[in-house]
Amino acid sequence: MRRTVHPMMISLLRSRYPGQDRGDRKNPYYLTDIDTILEYRNYTNGAYQQFQFDHKLISQDEWIENELKIRAESPSFEIQEEITLDLVFHILHTTDMEKVQEDIDFQLEVLNQDFGSPTIPEKDPHDPDGKFQSLATDTGIRFKRSEYAGETDGIAGVATIMDVKEKWADYNAMKKQGLGSPPVSPTNTINIWVISTDESIGSYAQSPGGPPETDGIVIDQRWFGRGSMTYTGGKTLTHLVGNYLGLIDLWGLYPCTDDGVEDTPIHNAPNLGDPTPIRISTCIGYPAAMVVNFMDNTDDKNMYMFTRGQAQRMRYILSTPGLRSDFTTLKSARQ
Repeated sequence: MRRTVHPMMISLLRSRYPGQDRGDRKNPYYLTDIDTILEYRNYTNGAYQQFQFDHKLISQDEWIENELKIRAESPSFEIQEEITLDLVFHILHTTDMEKVQEDIDFQLEVLNQDFGSPTIPEKDPHDPDGKFQSLATDTGIRFKRSEYAGETDGIAGVATIMDVKEKWADYNAMKKQGLGSPPVSPTNTINIWVISTDESIGSYAQSPGGPPETDGIVIDQRWFGRGSMTYTGGKTLTHLVGNYLGLIDLWGLYPCTDDGVEDTPIHNAPNLGDPTPIRISTCIGYPAAMVVNFMDNTDDKNMYMFTRGQAQRMRYILSTPGLRSDFTTLKSARQ
């Protein structure tokens, strides 16, 4: 199917850097071939979003309307009381409950650390003047296991545990009764499916405003818990929870497009591995890339921060005007 992109969406996403597409130099780290995808973790939020548009699961017009409202109102949202969100896990790649418990406990520890007070290194070669570090903040968002226990001998926060040998190649099949495990209370619980994915679907989260029957996060089991390769710090789930709470990847839905947050630089592509000390984006203005931000895609050891603008956007999504307001009784608060 040929994808059609709403012209208003293109205009919206390019609002800070109009007329720029991929930059005038090819970025060698943009994920375009299977060898690269196999070597690095593959976030596919943009592709999943387009899949939902194409299959009429989300209206492009409604998404644009919501995004305009978020961009207009979230920058003035005050970070106040702490919010705690429930997580429930659908384990579809193993029946080793001891390992599952260890991975979940580790992920909860990492999430609460990453969304909490940032652990900033004394010296960071990726941010020598401390500009990015000065923007780092505690989001005020915390996480815990849901009390829900499914077919798992009463283990809280685990809906299902089974070993599916085949790799999943459909974006939503793992969320269906009879094939995988349907979501649990999706309006006020973050559902996380841990699976072995086909390389074409990668790891992704449903943006706020989508249908409840598919709502949640899908993560490749290779990057869950202590992970493998250079992704052993649990930051993959941190990134995906950010997407779930309304953050757009720093490289946007299309190269050199806006993530809707004023205090993040625009990226032309995901930065992978352990980049050179100062990574320069090829977008207009050639800004230094914020490779230390959880919404980029560098090695886990490099990432340690959300910005205040990102925190405001996520908390706005959880507030009474936001698209995930059923999670909390948080009221809109202006600065």
